[in-house]
Amino acid sequence: MALIVGLAVVLVGATAFAGTGLARTISVVGGTTLVLASAFGRLVVWRSAVGKRSQTVGSAKVMALAHAACAASLLGLLAGTEDGAALVGLDFADARSAARGRYAILALSAMTMAAGLLPALAARWALARTHVQGVVQASACALSAALAGCTLVLLGWVASSRDVVADFSYFKTSSPGSAVESLTRSLGEPLRALLFFPEVDPVKDEVSRYFRELERAAGGVEVSAVDRFADPGTAERYRIARDATVILAVGDSARERIERIGLPSDLDEARGNLRVFDGFVHEALSKLARARRVAYFTAGHGELSDGTDRGVGLSPGDAALPSSSEGAPPLGRLRELLATLNYEVRDIGIRQGLAAGVPDDAAMLLVIGPRTRFLDSEVASVREYLERGGSALFAAEPDSGFDLEPFADLLDLRLGDRSVADEQVHGRRRGGRADRGLVVTDRFSGHPAVATVARAGPGAGALFDGSGEIRLSSGQGERGEAEDARRRTRVSSLVSALPSSFVDLDRDLSFDPDTESKGGITLVAAAEGGAEGFRAIVYADADPFADAVLAALAVNATMVADNLRWLGREEELAGEIESEEDLPVLHTRPENVVWFQAVILGVPVLVLAGGLTYLFGRGRARHA
Repeated sequence: MALIVGLAVVLVGATAFAGTGLARTISVVGGTTLVLASAFGRLVVWRSAVGKRSQTVGSAKVMALAHAACAASLLGLLAGTEDGAALVGLDFADARSAARGRYAILALSAMTMAAGLLPALAARWALARTHVQGVVQASACALSAALAGCTLVLLGWVASSRDVVADFSYFKTSSPGSAVESLTRSLGEPLRALLFFPEVDPVKDEVSRYFRELERAAGGVEVSAVDRFADPGTAERYRIARDATVILAVGDSARERIERIGLPSDLDEARGNLRVFDGFVHEALSKLARARRVAYFTAGHGELSDGTDRGVGLSPGDAALPSSSEGAPPLGRLRELLATLNYEVRDIGIRQGLAAGVPDDAAMLLVIGPRTRFLDSEVASVREYLERGGSALFAAEPDSGFDLEPFADLLDLRLGDRSVADEQVHGRRRGGRADRGLVVTDRFSGHPAVATVARAGPGAGALFDGSGEIRLSSGQGERGEAEDARRRTRVSSLVSALPSSFVDLDRDLSFDPDTESKGGITLVAAAEGGAEGFRAIVYADADPFADAVLAALAVNATMVADNLRWLGREEELAGEIESEEDLPVLHTRPENVVWFQAVILGVPVLVLAGGLTYLFGRGRARHA
């Protein structure tokens, strides 16, 4: 009882009489004296109990040690105060060291108090009910609880001091990708990220964590959180009318350029945006890094951009990949990717004046999946555009009516008229022989146009559906050269098929060793050169640009993004855009049947088998 009274008197003196010097001193000194006297009395009882029953000695020992711990902790708490530290004579180098030292003494003293007071109360409770039996056990349980609480306090302190997050939840905000890191470094001046959120906001915590990681990875990032109500001037300057807005700014006040990213204010609603937040930042930084440019899609020849997105020939019912959404714009995913890279997308065909020439503002020309030939006037326009240093991407099916031959002498590349197949390694659509045309490869060259996927290493395969082959006219393979009196063209094999692939000359999707050969097949190639330094990439397949492929296969999307950066002469900004977005796991119809039967029949059978095994085991044990 004396211990509790003494501690209560000290508490009242330190709080209620904080502004009264004499009353506070009397209370603190009196309470401390009472606690010390109680501890001394318990030590005397313990000493006098020596030689008696072990239970009596154990009880006295527990009570003495508990009271002594409370007394020691009380002295520490007093020494941790400013007056107490001066009284004891604790000397610190500066005010910050003094504050940290006193806080450490107070924390240790509080934990010592818990480790002494809880066992003392538990021992008193046990003595009131069981005499001396069970005192040690009750005190030990109370000490375990006190130490557990102290551990939680220490863990909380470490967690608040160390900015390390371990996220084991299903939801995760995307991390800064290598593409964003490259863009941040290319700005040439610090990037300011202003986070307009309330003081306490879980969405702000996720966004702030992203930019802190970007600062550690790329440097040159200044992150500041702004409460628009506490700082209305800044909010008015950037015209912030709602919370959950991120402002990215570059340059001084006189020539400041800004981009904004809006997010839902509720975490549950913002989860989808946070999973792909790296893409939002990449798009904003692309706009800050350079002015918006124009990419032209050719139209009027049955291209995928005309709305003939074939979705790699897969129907929604039995697709191994998700098909394009009904009502979505043609090549919607590719258009989104170009917008992320800060390109404006326009269509150009015979009606839009392609026969008269490719516009001067064209950063690149995209010819994706044409089914018919270009008119002579259109061919002349595309050739003239390349000869003046333009960039173009050609993607044509081997069985289409499009002819690359009018550009072959300029590009030094030709398309074969047979598709590529692979009996050993291929994708899966319906599980039949036709799947052999779904060629998968991880053979990427070291060319800048595929730099990111090349770094991914073996196993990061890209998908081609019914791809043809590309023939390097120079016959020298990768980095081959062809020269004439007017120009010098360098051709490079970007993506090659696996050694097990072959050109299917007889169209039976089976390898014939007498007429067909394996290996050495180029699926994607690049050409550059000419007097003005044109750039071109040629695909022997248009399906890698279809929405179904770009939506489901990150390798294909990254490969296309690398291609576009190289064509735009921004290969130094190549890198991955991170995403934590969940992709659907779809199965073919036969696989769905198997999974359905396994769940409907397999699980009950397993439960029944387990029950029978248990009953049979009990019967054998009973008879034994």
